[in-house]
Amino acid sequence: MMKRTASAVAFAAAAALVLPVSASADSGCQNGKLCAWSQPGFTGDKEVEGPINLECIGITLTQGARSTKNMSTRTIVFFTGQDCAFDGSPTAIVLPNSQSSSVADSFSFLVTAG
Repeated sequence: MMKRTASAVAFAAAAALVLPVSASADSGCQNGKLCAWSQPGFTGDKEVEGPINLECIGITLTQGARSTKNMSTRTIVFFTGQDCAFDGSPTAIVLPNSQSSSVADSFSFLVTAG
């Protein structure tokens, strides 16, 4: 009986190692970075950008960003198009060290001076 229990525990432990980890398990964002998720509420696929410079950056998430954390010292403006204001409308403004748990589909962002 003891051997069967040990085998069951070993099997369960091995099974746990091969199960995929949900993308929503990582909802953190390091200081100085901008993090964007493909779904509201900081879930789904995650993209991390940083260090943040004054520029327009295209978001590589296939579905765009739907939630964000701005852990930089700059204000970030999100846009519907791939080329910031030149190809889309603003969808959200995220201030330094703040977050937005639900934004419209955003495919680029512009880093501002302050």
